[in-house]
Amino acid sequence: MDIITGVDLGYSGEGFIDGINRREYKNEDNSISYVMFKPVLFEGKSVFKNLLYVYKVKDKKYNKANAVNEIKEISKELGITNLLNKKAKKLSRFEKELVSFARIMIKKPKLIVVDEPLFYTQGVEKNTLVIALKSIAKKLSSVVVVAEKVENLPQFEDSRVLRMDGGKVF
Repeated sequence: MDIITGVDLGYSGEGFIDGINRREYKNEDNSISYVMFKPVLFEGKSVFKNLLYVYKVKDKKYNKANAVNEIKEISKELGITNLLNKKAKKLSRFEKELVSFARIMIKKPKLIVVDEPLFYTQGVEKNTLVIALKSIAKKLSSVVVVAEKVENLPQFEDSRVLRMDGGKVF
């Protein structure tokens, strides 16, 4: 995952994304999004401002009215409309994951890397995150790479699952 996301560029061997060597690949168009193990949000800002920030980074000349409408649509789709005015520091881990997924939907990347999204969840929350990830992948026509514990893999049984161990893909 660190190679794909560009965190580790000191690896041996070669890695390619869209035919471009990973060491030379520039993510200027935000074609790769990474949701870390512990979702990162601006803790002192509202969920709405966290989402609006993505537009500011993506396009300095964004249309605020369009951004607000899209935030409302995405929030409704992910069931986080009630969180929009809440400060990020007041959110549960599960809610932070959903906000991170909303940010991904705004960015519209080709490749989404998610680090153990199901680790702290159970039951309905776990199912909600799996459904959201699958929906995002389908809606954006993106490839989703999920690093997850083996016991959570059945959640993705209708998806293509590759197992990696010791640098080898099975």
